[in-house]
Amino acid sequence: MIVPGANLLSIALRVIAPQTLAHRAFVSRSPNVSGDWVNVYADPVNITGSMQAVNTKLYQMLGLDLAKNYSTLYTQATVLATTRDRSGDLLEYGGKTWQAESDMNWHAQDGWTKVLCVEVPPNA
Repeated sequence: MIVPGANLLSIALRVIAPQTLAHRAFVSRSPNVSGDWVNVYADPVNITGSMQAVNTKLYQMLGLDLAKNYSTLYTQATVLATTRDRSGDLLEYGGKTWQAESDMNWHAQDGWTKVLCVEVPPNA
C-alpha cells in the first residue's frame, strides 16, 4: 500500500530511467534596448524527471490549443509555472524549449511536481 509521503515519483524513477533537462528559472521582466519588456531567466541548471507527451486526444478535454505541442514533466525539482505576475520557467529537452504553463504541486506532501509544458517555437 502506498501512503502519502511515499514519493511515488521517486519510486517510479527507480523503474523508468529519469531524463535530464536544462531548467532556466524565471527571474524578472526587464525593458530591452527598444523599451519592450522581456523576460529574464537564470542560467540553465540540470534537473531530472520524466517528460511525457500529452496525448492529443486529451487536448480538447484539457482546453488546450490544438495548434500547440504539450508535454507533462514529473520532477522533484522546483519548477514554477506561469501565474499572473510571472512567466513560467523554461525547460530545454529533446532539442526543444518548453515553458511551464501550469502545475500540480505535490512537494509538501510527496516531494514532486507535475508540470504541464508547452513547446516554445524557435525564435519566439
